[in-house]
Amino acid sequence: MNIRNKKIGAILFGLCMVMIFGAGAVTGDSTDVVVTWIVPGDTSFSLTFAGIETEIVFDCGDRNFTGVGARSQTTETPILNITNNGNTAIDIHMVFNASFATGVQYVNCSVNTPDNTTLFWWEGPAGSDNASSSNQTVSPSIAIGDGEDFWFYSTGVEVEETAEGEDTLSLKVTSVNV
Repeated sequence: MNIRNKKIGAILFGLCMVMIFGAGAVTGDSTDVVVTWIVPGDTSFSLTFAGIETEIVFDCGDRNFTGVGARSQTTETPILNITNNGNTAIDIHMVFNASFATGVQYVNCSVNTPDNTTLFWWEGPAGSDNASSSNQTVSPSIAIGDGEDFWFYSTGVEVEETAEGEDTLSLKVTSVNV
């Protein structure tokens, strides 16, 4: 006999005992019994990048740039898609793990539209609203099996010259039950 059958048996036994011996608070011909199902939440998600990309890279071309989109991103193709693979709706939060490269002023993230205006991080003092170290909710609710698209843009002035792989930041993506 498995645990579920034992629980059902115990409930039925208890109901029989109430019917035979009565219960102090239960009177009348019927009563309602609360039944609860407990299902562990699964907040897993998957990331899909545009084309052959495996990360978000800004190919700036110059030390001064405004609204440069992530490499392989187009107005039709987001750099990133996040899909909810779990069994509950999830919030998506993002935060950078360190300060931007010297001269980088903004990183914008647009959700489900390539308009370059939705959310942004800027290189401000730690703890400031929207500073690069601020954890932001970028998607308040992704339903089970659904996904959302993300476009990223960056702006900088006199950004120090780097090679690919230098001044790399991690953008931590986390999900939370809604």
